[in-house]
Amino acid sequence: MKWSALIGQYQPKSRGDSRASLQSGRTQRRTSPFYSLERESLTSTLSPISRPTAFLHGVTNLTTRNDLPRARITPGHSSETRRTTHPYDHYIQNMIAQRVGVSALRRAAGKPSVFFNSQVPKIVAASSMSTTQIRPVATSKLTPDDGLELLAKQRLNRPISPHLTIYKIEQTWFGASIWTRITGAGLSGAFYVYFGTYLVAPLLGWHIETQSLVAAFGALPLAAKGGLKFLVAWPFTFHFFNGIRHLTYDLVKGFSKPDIVKWGWVIWSTSLVSAAGLAFAW
Repeated sequence: MKWSALIGQYQPKSRGDSRASLQSGRTQRRTSPFYSLERESLTSTLSPISRPTAFLHGVTNLTTRNDLPRARITPGHSSETRRTTHPYDHYIQNMIAQRVGVSALRRAAGKPSVFFNSQVPKIVAASSMSTTQIRPVATSKLTPDDGLELLAKQRLNRPISPHLTIYKIEQTWFGASIWTRITGAGLSGAFYVYFGTYLVAPLLGWHIETQSLVAAFGALPLAAKGGLKFLVAWPFTFHFFNGIRHLTYDLVKGFSKPDIVKWGWVIWSTSLVSAAGLAFAW
């Protein structure tokens, strides 16, 4: 006899008939021989300790629904030693295993271990220690004039850059680095002025062409000629030799203070001698 045959014997027509059909189905279902087999199939897969828990939580209702397959009797066994299996036994076992795991976690939380009890005071003591200190601070209201006066006093205590006069004169006035910039700016500025004047000279009627400059320069005395030539030659020679020195800086050489001082004096002397030679001997 099938479950559909048992339940399909009566088709309800109204709400009252539905209730009667439900009660009749339950009665027929419990009297069916397959109902006892299904209960036996379920209980055979459960341990004696977990059976009451499974029945209390309604696990048996999953296996006694009329839409599930029937239990199968394994052939070759007597009625005393017969073994029944069910397709949904592994689902029931997984549910029981999950409930056992949750119960174990609850027991562990309710009864902490000795290690947990010994570590809790340390954790509480560490959390109670704080690096923040609270100190009472007195505050007072200031008028705008008082605030400006306080700001002026605070500005007097600010660190400022030292004046150049506190350094030795050879470090500030004869530093090769600053004079490289000065000579370069002087040379480029002089050339820009001359060539700009040369371009506008025809418009203004000035005679600064080459013949006029050579004739005017030749009429000057020897000292004046040498002095003008030295003013043009020395910025060029100093910028040239110190530029080579800066190329050695790119090779990471000569950064010690003794080397800087030594090469500074070498550049000064070399540039002056070479400029004097260009001015008076050439």
